[in-house]
Amino acid sequence: MDDAEKADVGTSGFNAMDLSNGIVLSAYGSNAGSALENALNKQGIPCEFYSGGNIKYWVNQIFGLKQFQYPNGDWKYWIQYHDQSTYPESSSYNEWTLGHYTKGGTFDLIYGITNLDGQVVDPGEHGSEDITENPDGSKTIVEIKGDGSSTETTISSDGKTVTVIEKDANGNLTSSTVTKKNDDGSIDSTKTNADGSKEIINVSAPETTKADDGTIKTEQITTKVGTDSEGNVTGSSETTLTVVENNDGSGISTQLEISKDANGNTTGSSEMIEVKDANGNITSASEVKKDANGNETYSKVSEFNPENTYKDSDNNDVTEKSSTVTEKDSTGKITIVEESSKKVVKENGEKEIENIKSETTTDPAGKTTSTKTVENIKEHADSTIKSISTEVKAADGNESKEKKVEIESKDGNVKSIVEIPNGADKVDVITTVKTDSSDGNHAVTKEQIEQAIAIQGKVSDEIKDDVKDHSKVIQIVSSTPDASLTVPKDAIKAASDANSSLRIVSEKGSIAASDTVLSNISMEEEITISISEAKDEHINDAQREIIPDGAVVVDVRIMAGDKDLGKSLGGLITISIKYTSADGKIGVAYHIDDDGNKVRMGGIYDPIKGEVVFDSTHCSLYMVVDEDPSKSGLSNAAIFVGIAVAVVAAIAVAIMLYVRKH
Repeated sequence: MDDAEKADVGTSGFNAMDLSNGIVLSAYGSNAGSALENALNKQGIPCEFYSGGNIKYWVNQIFGLKQFQYPNGDWKYWIQYHDQSTYPESSSYNEWTLGHYTKGGTFDLIYGITNLDGQVVDPGEHGSEDITENPDGSKTIVEIKGDGSSTETTISSDGKTVTVIEKDANGNLTSSTVTKKNDDGSIDSTKTNADGSKEIINVSAPETTKADDGTIKTEQITTKVGTDSEGNVTGSSETTLTVVENNDGSGISTQLEISKDANGNTTGSSEMIEVKDANGNITSASEVKKDANGNETYSKVSEFNPENTYKDSDNNDVTEKSSTVTEKDSTGKITIVEESSKKVVKENGEKEIENIKSETTTDPAGKTTSTKTVENIKEHADSTIKSISTEVKAADGNESKEKKVEIESKDGNVKSIVEIPNGADKVDVITTVKTDSSDGNHAVTKEQIEQAIAIQGKVSDEIKDDVKDHSKVIQIVSSTPDASLTVPKDAIKAASDANSSLRIVSEKGSIAASDTVLSNISMEEEITISISEAKDEHINDAQREIIPDGAVVVDVRIMAGDKDLGKSLGGLITISIKYTSADGKIGVAYHIDDDGNKVRMGGIYDPIKGEVVFDSTHCSLYMVVDEDPSKSGLSNAAIFVGIAVAVVAAIAVAIMLYVRKH
């Protein structure tokens, strides 16, 4: 049997042919390992990783396919390769485990065999068996884990006895477990630990009875006994599982566990009940735990309204489901979580999805806090709208509300985002337009601007009841230090008429021309807005004299061909400059004129984002330097005071998985 045919595909929907041909997954994570784990979990693919010491995200198994060693020393495992262009400092074969790769890129994972020198081995050299045949007919497979520990599993020739031996990285025995299936259907298992203590388990054969009305009742009892190294009982438990199935397919299962101490005294109990309807849907579930005196220490009750599909009055297909979960802990705190989902598919193919989650917590003193999150997704022919609103009510009665709206065009070329913090009166609607440029010189057309304006209009409709006012920004983001944006006359007028500013963003900062500025220069046939690192040839001797070491200097321009429009804009431009100040200092922006004079620009320094933001009425050279906050001349309100927290940026990782065939 090929490895692909042995794979456990979980709920992913993939098949053996898919694995043989290879599957491609993409995801984000703080490193390649976490991105892979996120991708696998999202697809419902079984996986297991190990991290410890210098080992970060070693692959123990994917699709249930684990690593093991052949008798000749060869290894079968998930061999990994990475994109050489992203990691030129190493060969394409992964020299580190996945967690060490933090730049993103593309990774290939192949379930195959290598020898002790790391050379790939033809699977045919080992035949089709992954396990060792023993003289007595039993079979043994050895699995070495990422931390060096091992598991040796031996299956008897009749398949009824399985022995599992666990060893640590030094080869010391940590435990051995012998499990035997008896002829009467019962199962006996004994686990012996390194210190000689044991856990002895017996699972009785299922006893099934059928009543006159067709009801089938099945009962099975599991007993567990723990002993110390001297054979003395340290504790025990007995679990009774009862399953009742009715003629119509509905049923109820009950699991009652009673725990006892070394002397046979009851120490506690746990009872779980699950009810299903005739279609196999779980409609309710409960769990109750009690102490030795029979007092309730924990309870959980879940009620489910299974998925229901119907036609509404407009002939739309509607699917709904909901649930309520109530938990009570040993302190008396009660938490109630209510969730509902509704999906509407219209005749024209458009979809609307609403997910609501409400969580209410009442403490033993009767004080209540609550959180309600509403997610709405609207899939239209030209765009997808997603909004998430969160309302929080604290125990003292204070309430807060936040909302985030994202709208993306179907072609993926335009995306608009707005976040509304609690108490905000005005917010910025940021709309990003994708353009094709590798050198930082970007251009947009009237059609692209109109598409962005249409998306902005949908955002305005979504937030009209949530905030008093909002500004609109259409931006192009460049991945280069220097960036420019060329805009034709009709596109300038379209943005201005829509009361939207235009912004070009580079790695070093950004410049945004307000709708007023755009209106004032809309008679020009074409304009170019740019921000770049100031070149030495553009700095005269007088300016160079006042620029200190360590200063960041940018050149901001708005041009119409060779015509400089930046001196008489008739409105405001907003400039941001990337800057990280020294400890105890803040970044302060200055305009540098042609005579070498500098003028403080004010604005805001944000140490978290690492940028200085300020408004100006003209284009020029601007520099940012370190200054003491007390001497900066900025008001306290204009300085963000805080601690910059180091975070790991999310990286995008593309992963290719496939299984070598024997």
